[in-house]
Amino acid sequence: MINQISESKVRIMETAVGIANTEGWDSLSVKKIADQLSITSAAIYKHFESFEDLKIHLSLFCFQEISELLEEVT
Repeated sequence: MINQISESKVRIMETAVGIANTEGWDSLSVKKIADQLSITSAAIYKHFESFEDLKIHLSLFCFQEISELLEEVT
């Protein structure tokens, strides 16, 4: 799935993970992601239908990252 998504989506998700790691997952918001990327919240919604959709993609993104790290170790 991640191989099929745009570079913009990946950048948004990487930024979201960075914010979540720094401030906690509960403090994550579209506005914080947009502010950090110097874009509008509307720009994020061009890539994700809703904040819930973004969180689902984040879960899959993180799962794939963990899977790739585990493959490297084994």
